Amino acid sequence: MASSTAAEDARQQANRMGGGDADAVPVAQAADGTLIVGRGIPNDWVTPGKAISVTNFPTTNGNRISIRISASERSVTLTLIGSARSVLFQLPLFVDNIATSSAGSVVQATGTIALSAQVRTVTVLLRHS
Repeated sequence: MASSTAAEDARQQANRMGGGDADAVPVAQAADGTLIVGRGIPNDWVTPGKAISVTNFPTTNGNRISIRISASERSVTLTLIGSARSVLFQLPLFVDNIATSSAGSVVQATGTIALSAQVRTVTVLLRHS
């Protein structure tokens, strides 16, 4: 049996846990309603020309939101459809690797972009791919 990559292991685990779409975006919601998007996504899932998404994620306020993360050579874009109180966009790839962000506030040490409820799209330019 061939050994699998960490990303493939994560995909298999998501499927075993009933995650459905193997390329679904990890999403959680804090007690205050803040969505936490992307935390724990392996770097090799964020590749140019590929998108990962989740649709109709139920939020604690009774709404649903769809989330899509896409990448180009040196940038990553998050697109939200629906309403959310606020969003923390966190990818391991972002830790100490954010050159600029089109919206929100950046915390380099944790690889976090904090977005207000009004932001529907953010593009993050990386220092290195």
